[in-house]
Order: sequence, then structure tokens, then C-alpha cells
Amino acid sequence: LKDNRGILPKMIWDIYRSSSGRLWIGTMYGLFYLDDQQNKLVPFDPERKLAVSDAEIWYFHHNEAGTWICSSLGLFLMDLENEKILAHYSAQQKEAFYIPAMRVSHLYEDKDGIFWLATKGDGLVRWNPQTKSFQQFTQKASGLSNNVIYAVYGDDYGNLWLPSDRGLMFFNTESELVQIYQEEDGL
Repeated sequence: LKDNRGILPKMIWDIYRSSSGRLWIGTMYGLFYLDDQQNKLVPFDPERKLAVSDAEIWYFHHNEAGTWICSSLGLFLMDLENEKILAHYSAQQKEAFYIPAMRVSHLYEDKDGIFWLATKGDGLVRWNPQTKSFQQFTQKASGLSNNVIYAVYGDDYGNLWLPSDRGLMFFNTESELVQIYQEEDGL
């Protein structure tokens, strides 16, 4: 597979199949989709007019609101079936579109619809997409081992597991207790 310039985008981070069956590819160089007819990757925004075109795309998450895209330029809510950006949230946005991070690497949506955002440098962010309220957990304020977090995984007990540049963190969402596991702990 190659894009319409004849090259394969480097660093493919995630692949997502939308309800229409189209494959969407998150890369170091923006958002692409697979053109089944020509067997080529096509940039979502070939004119590069939209912010998502300039973002490194790390992760896709789908819920009833649409498809959420975690990227180097924040969090995008998209309607992939109609190829539209519905919203863009980041530290550069204002009011209802503000979240305290630019580089959102991953998200976990809990049973209450709360998003837990892993960021590359801004720690862990608890964000409610309905009320737009957030809480930020960092190395300095909350005892995280590092503010660079690569993913957020929930377990059956309401806890989060956070891989980082300095070990694996366990985070209890109710008590906000952080437990850090590193090489000396058997990792």
C-alpha cells in the first residue's frame, strides 16, 4: 500500500474500521484512509487545510458521539462516515473546547462516560465531554512517576493502568492513589 504520492506513510500508529467498512489509518503525517479500488492510502485532507492533517494521529475511539481521535494537536471528534470534523479540543482552544493538553496519546472512556486522557507531557486528564469539566493529575501535584503517559487502560475494579516513560502506574479513580511499578518491582 502506498499513498497517492507513491510512498507509504512512516509510523502507522493505529488503524480503525468505520461502520461503513472503510479503513482509517493514523500516521505520523496525519489521517489517511484506504481506497479499496486503487489499493492506495489517501490523505483525509489532501489540501491540508484542516488541523487534523498536520497532526500525528495516535489512537481512535468510537462512541455514540462519533469517532474520537487522539493526536499531537489535541483531541478531535469526527464523523468519519461523512468525513467531517465535529469538534477540536486542545490547550490552544477556548472555553468549551479547552482541555489542558496538546499531545493526547490515548483515551479510556469509563462506564460513566468520563474520558481519561493520556498525554505526552501533561500527565493524566480526567475530562467530562458532557460538562466540559476536567481535572489534571501530574507528577508534581499528584505523584505520577512521569507526565508522559502512552495509554490508559481500565480494569474491572475502576482502576487505571498507565504505561509511562518511568514505569507502569496504577491509579485508583476514587481515592486518586498512585502506585508506581518499575524494574526493581519486577517489570
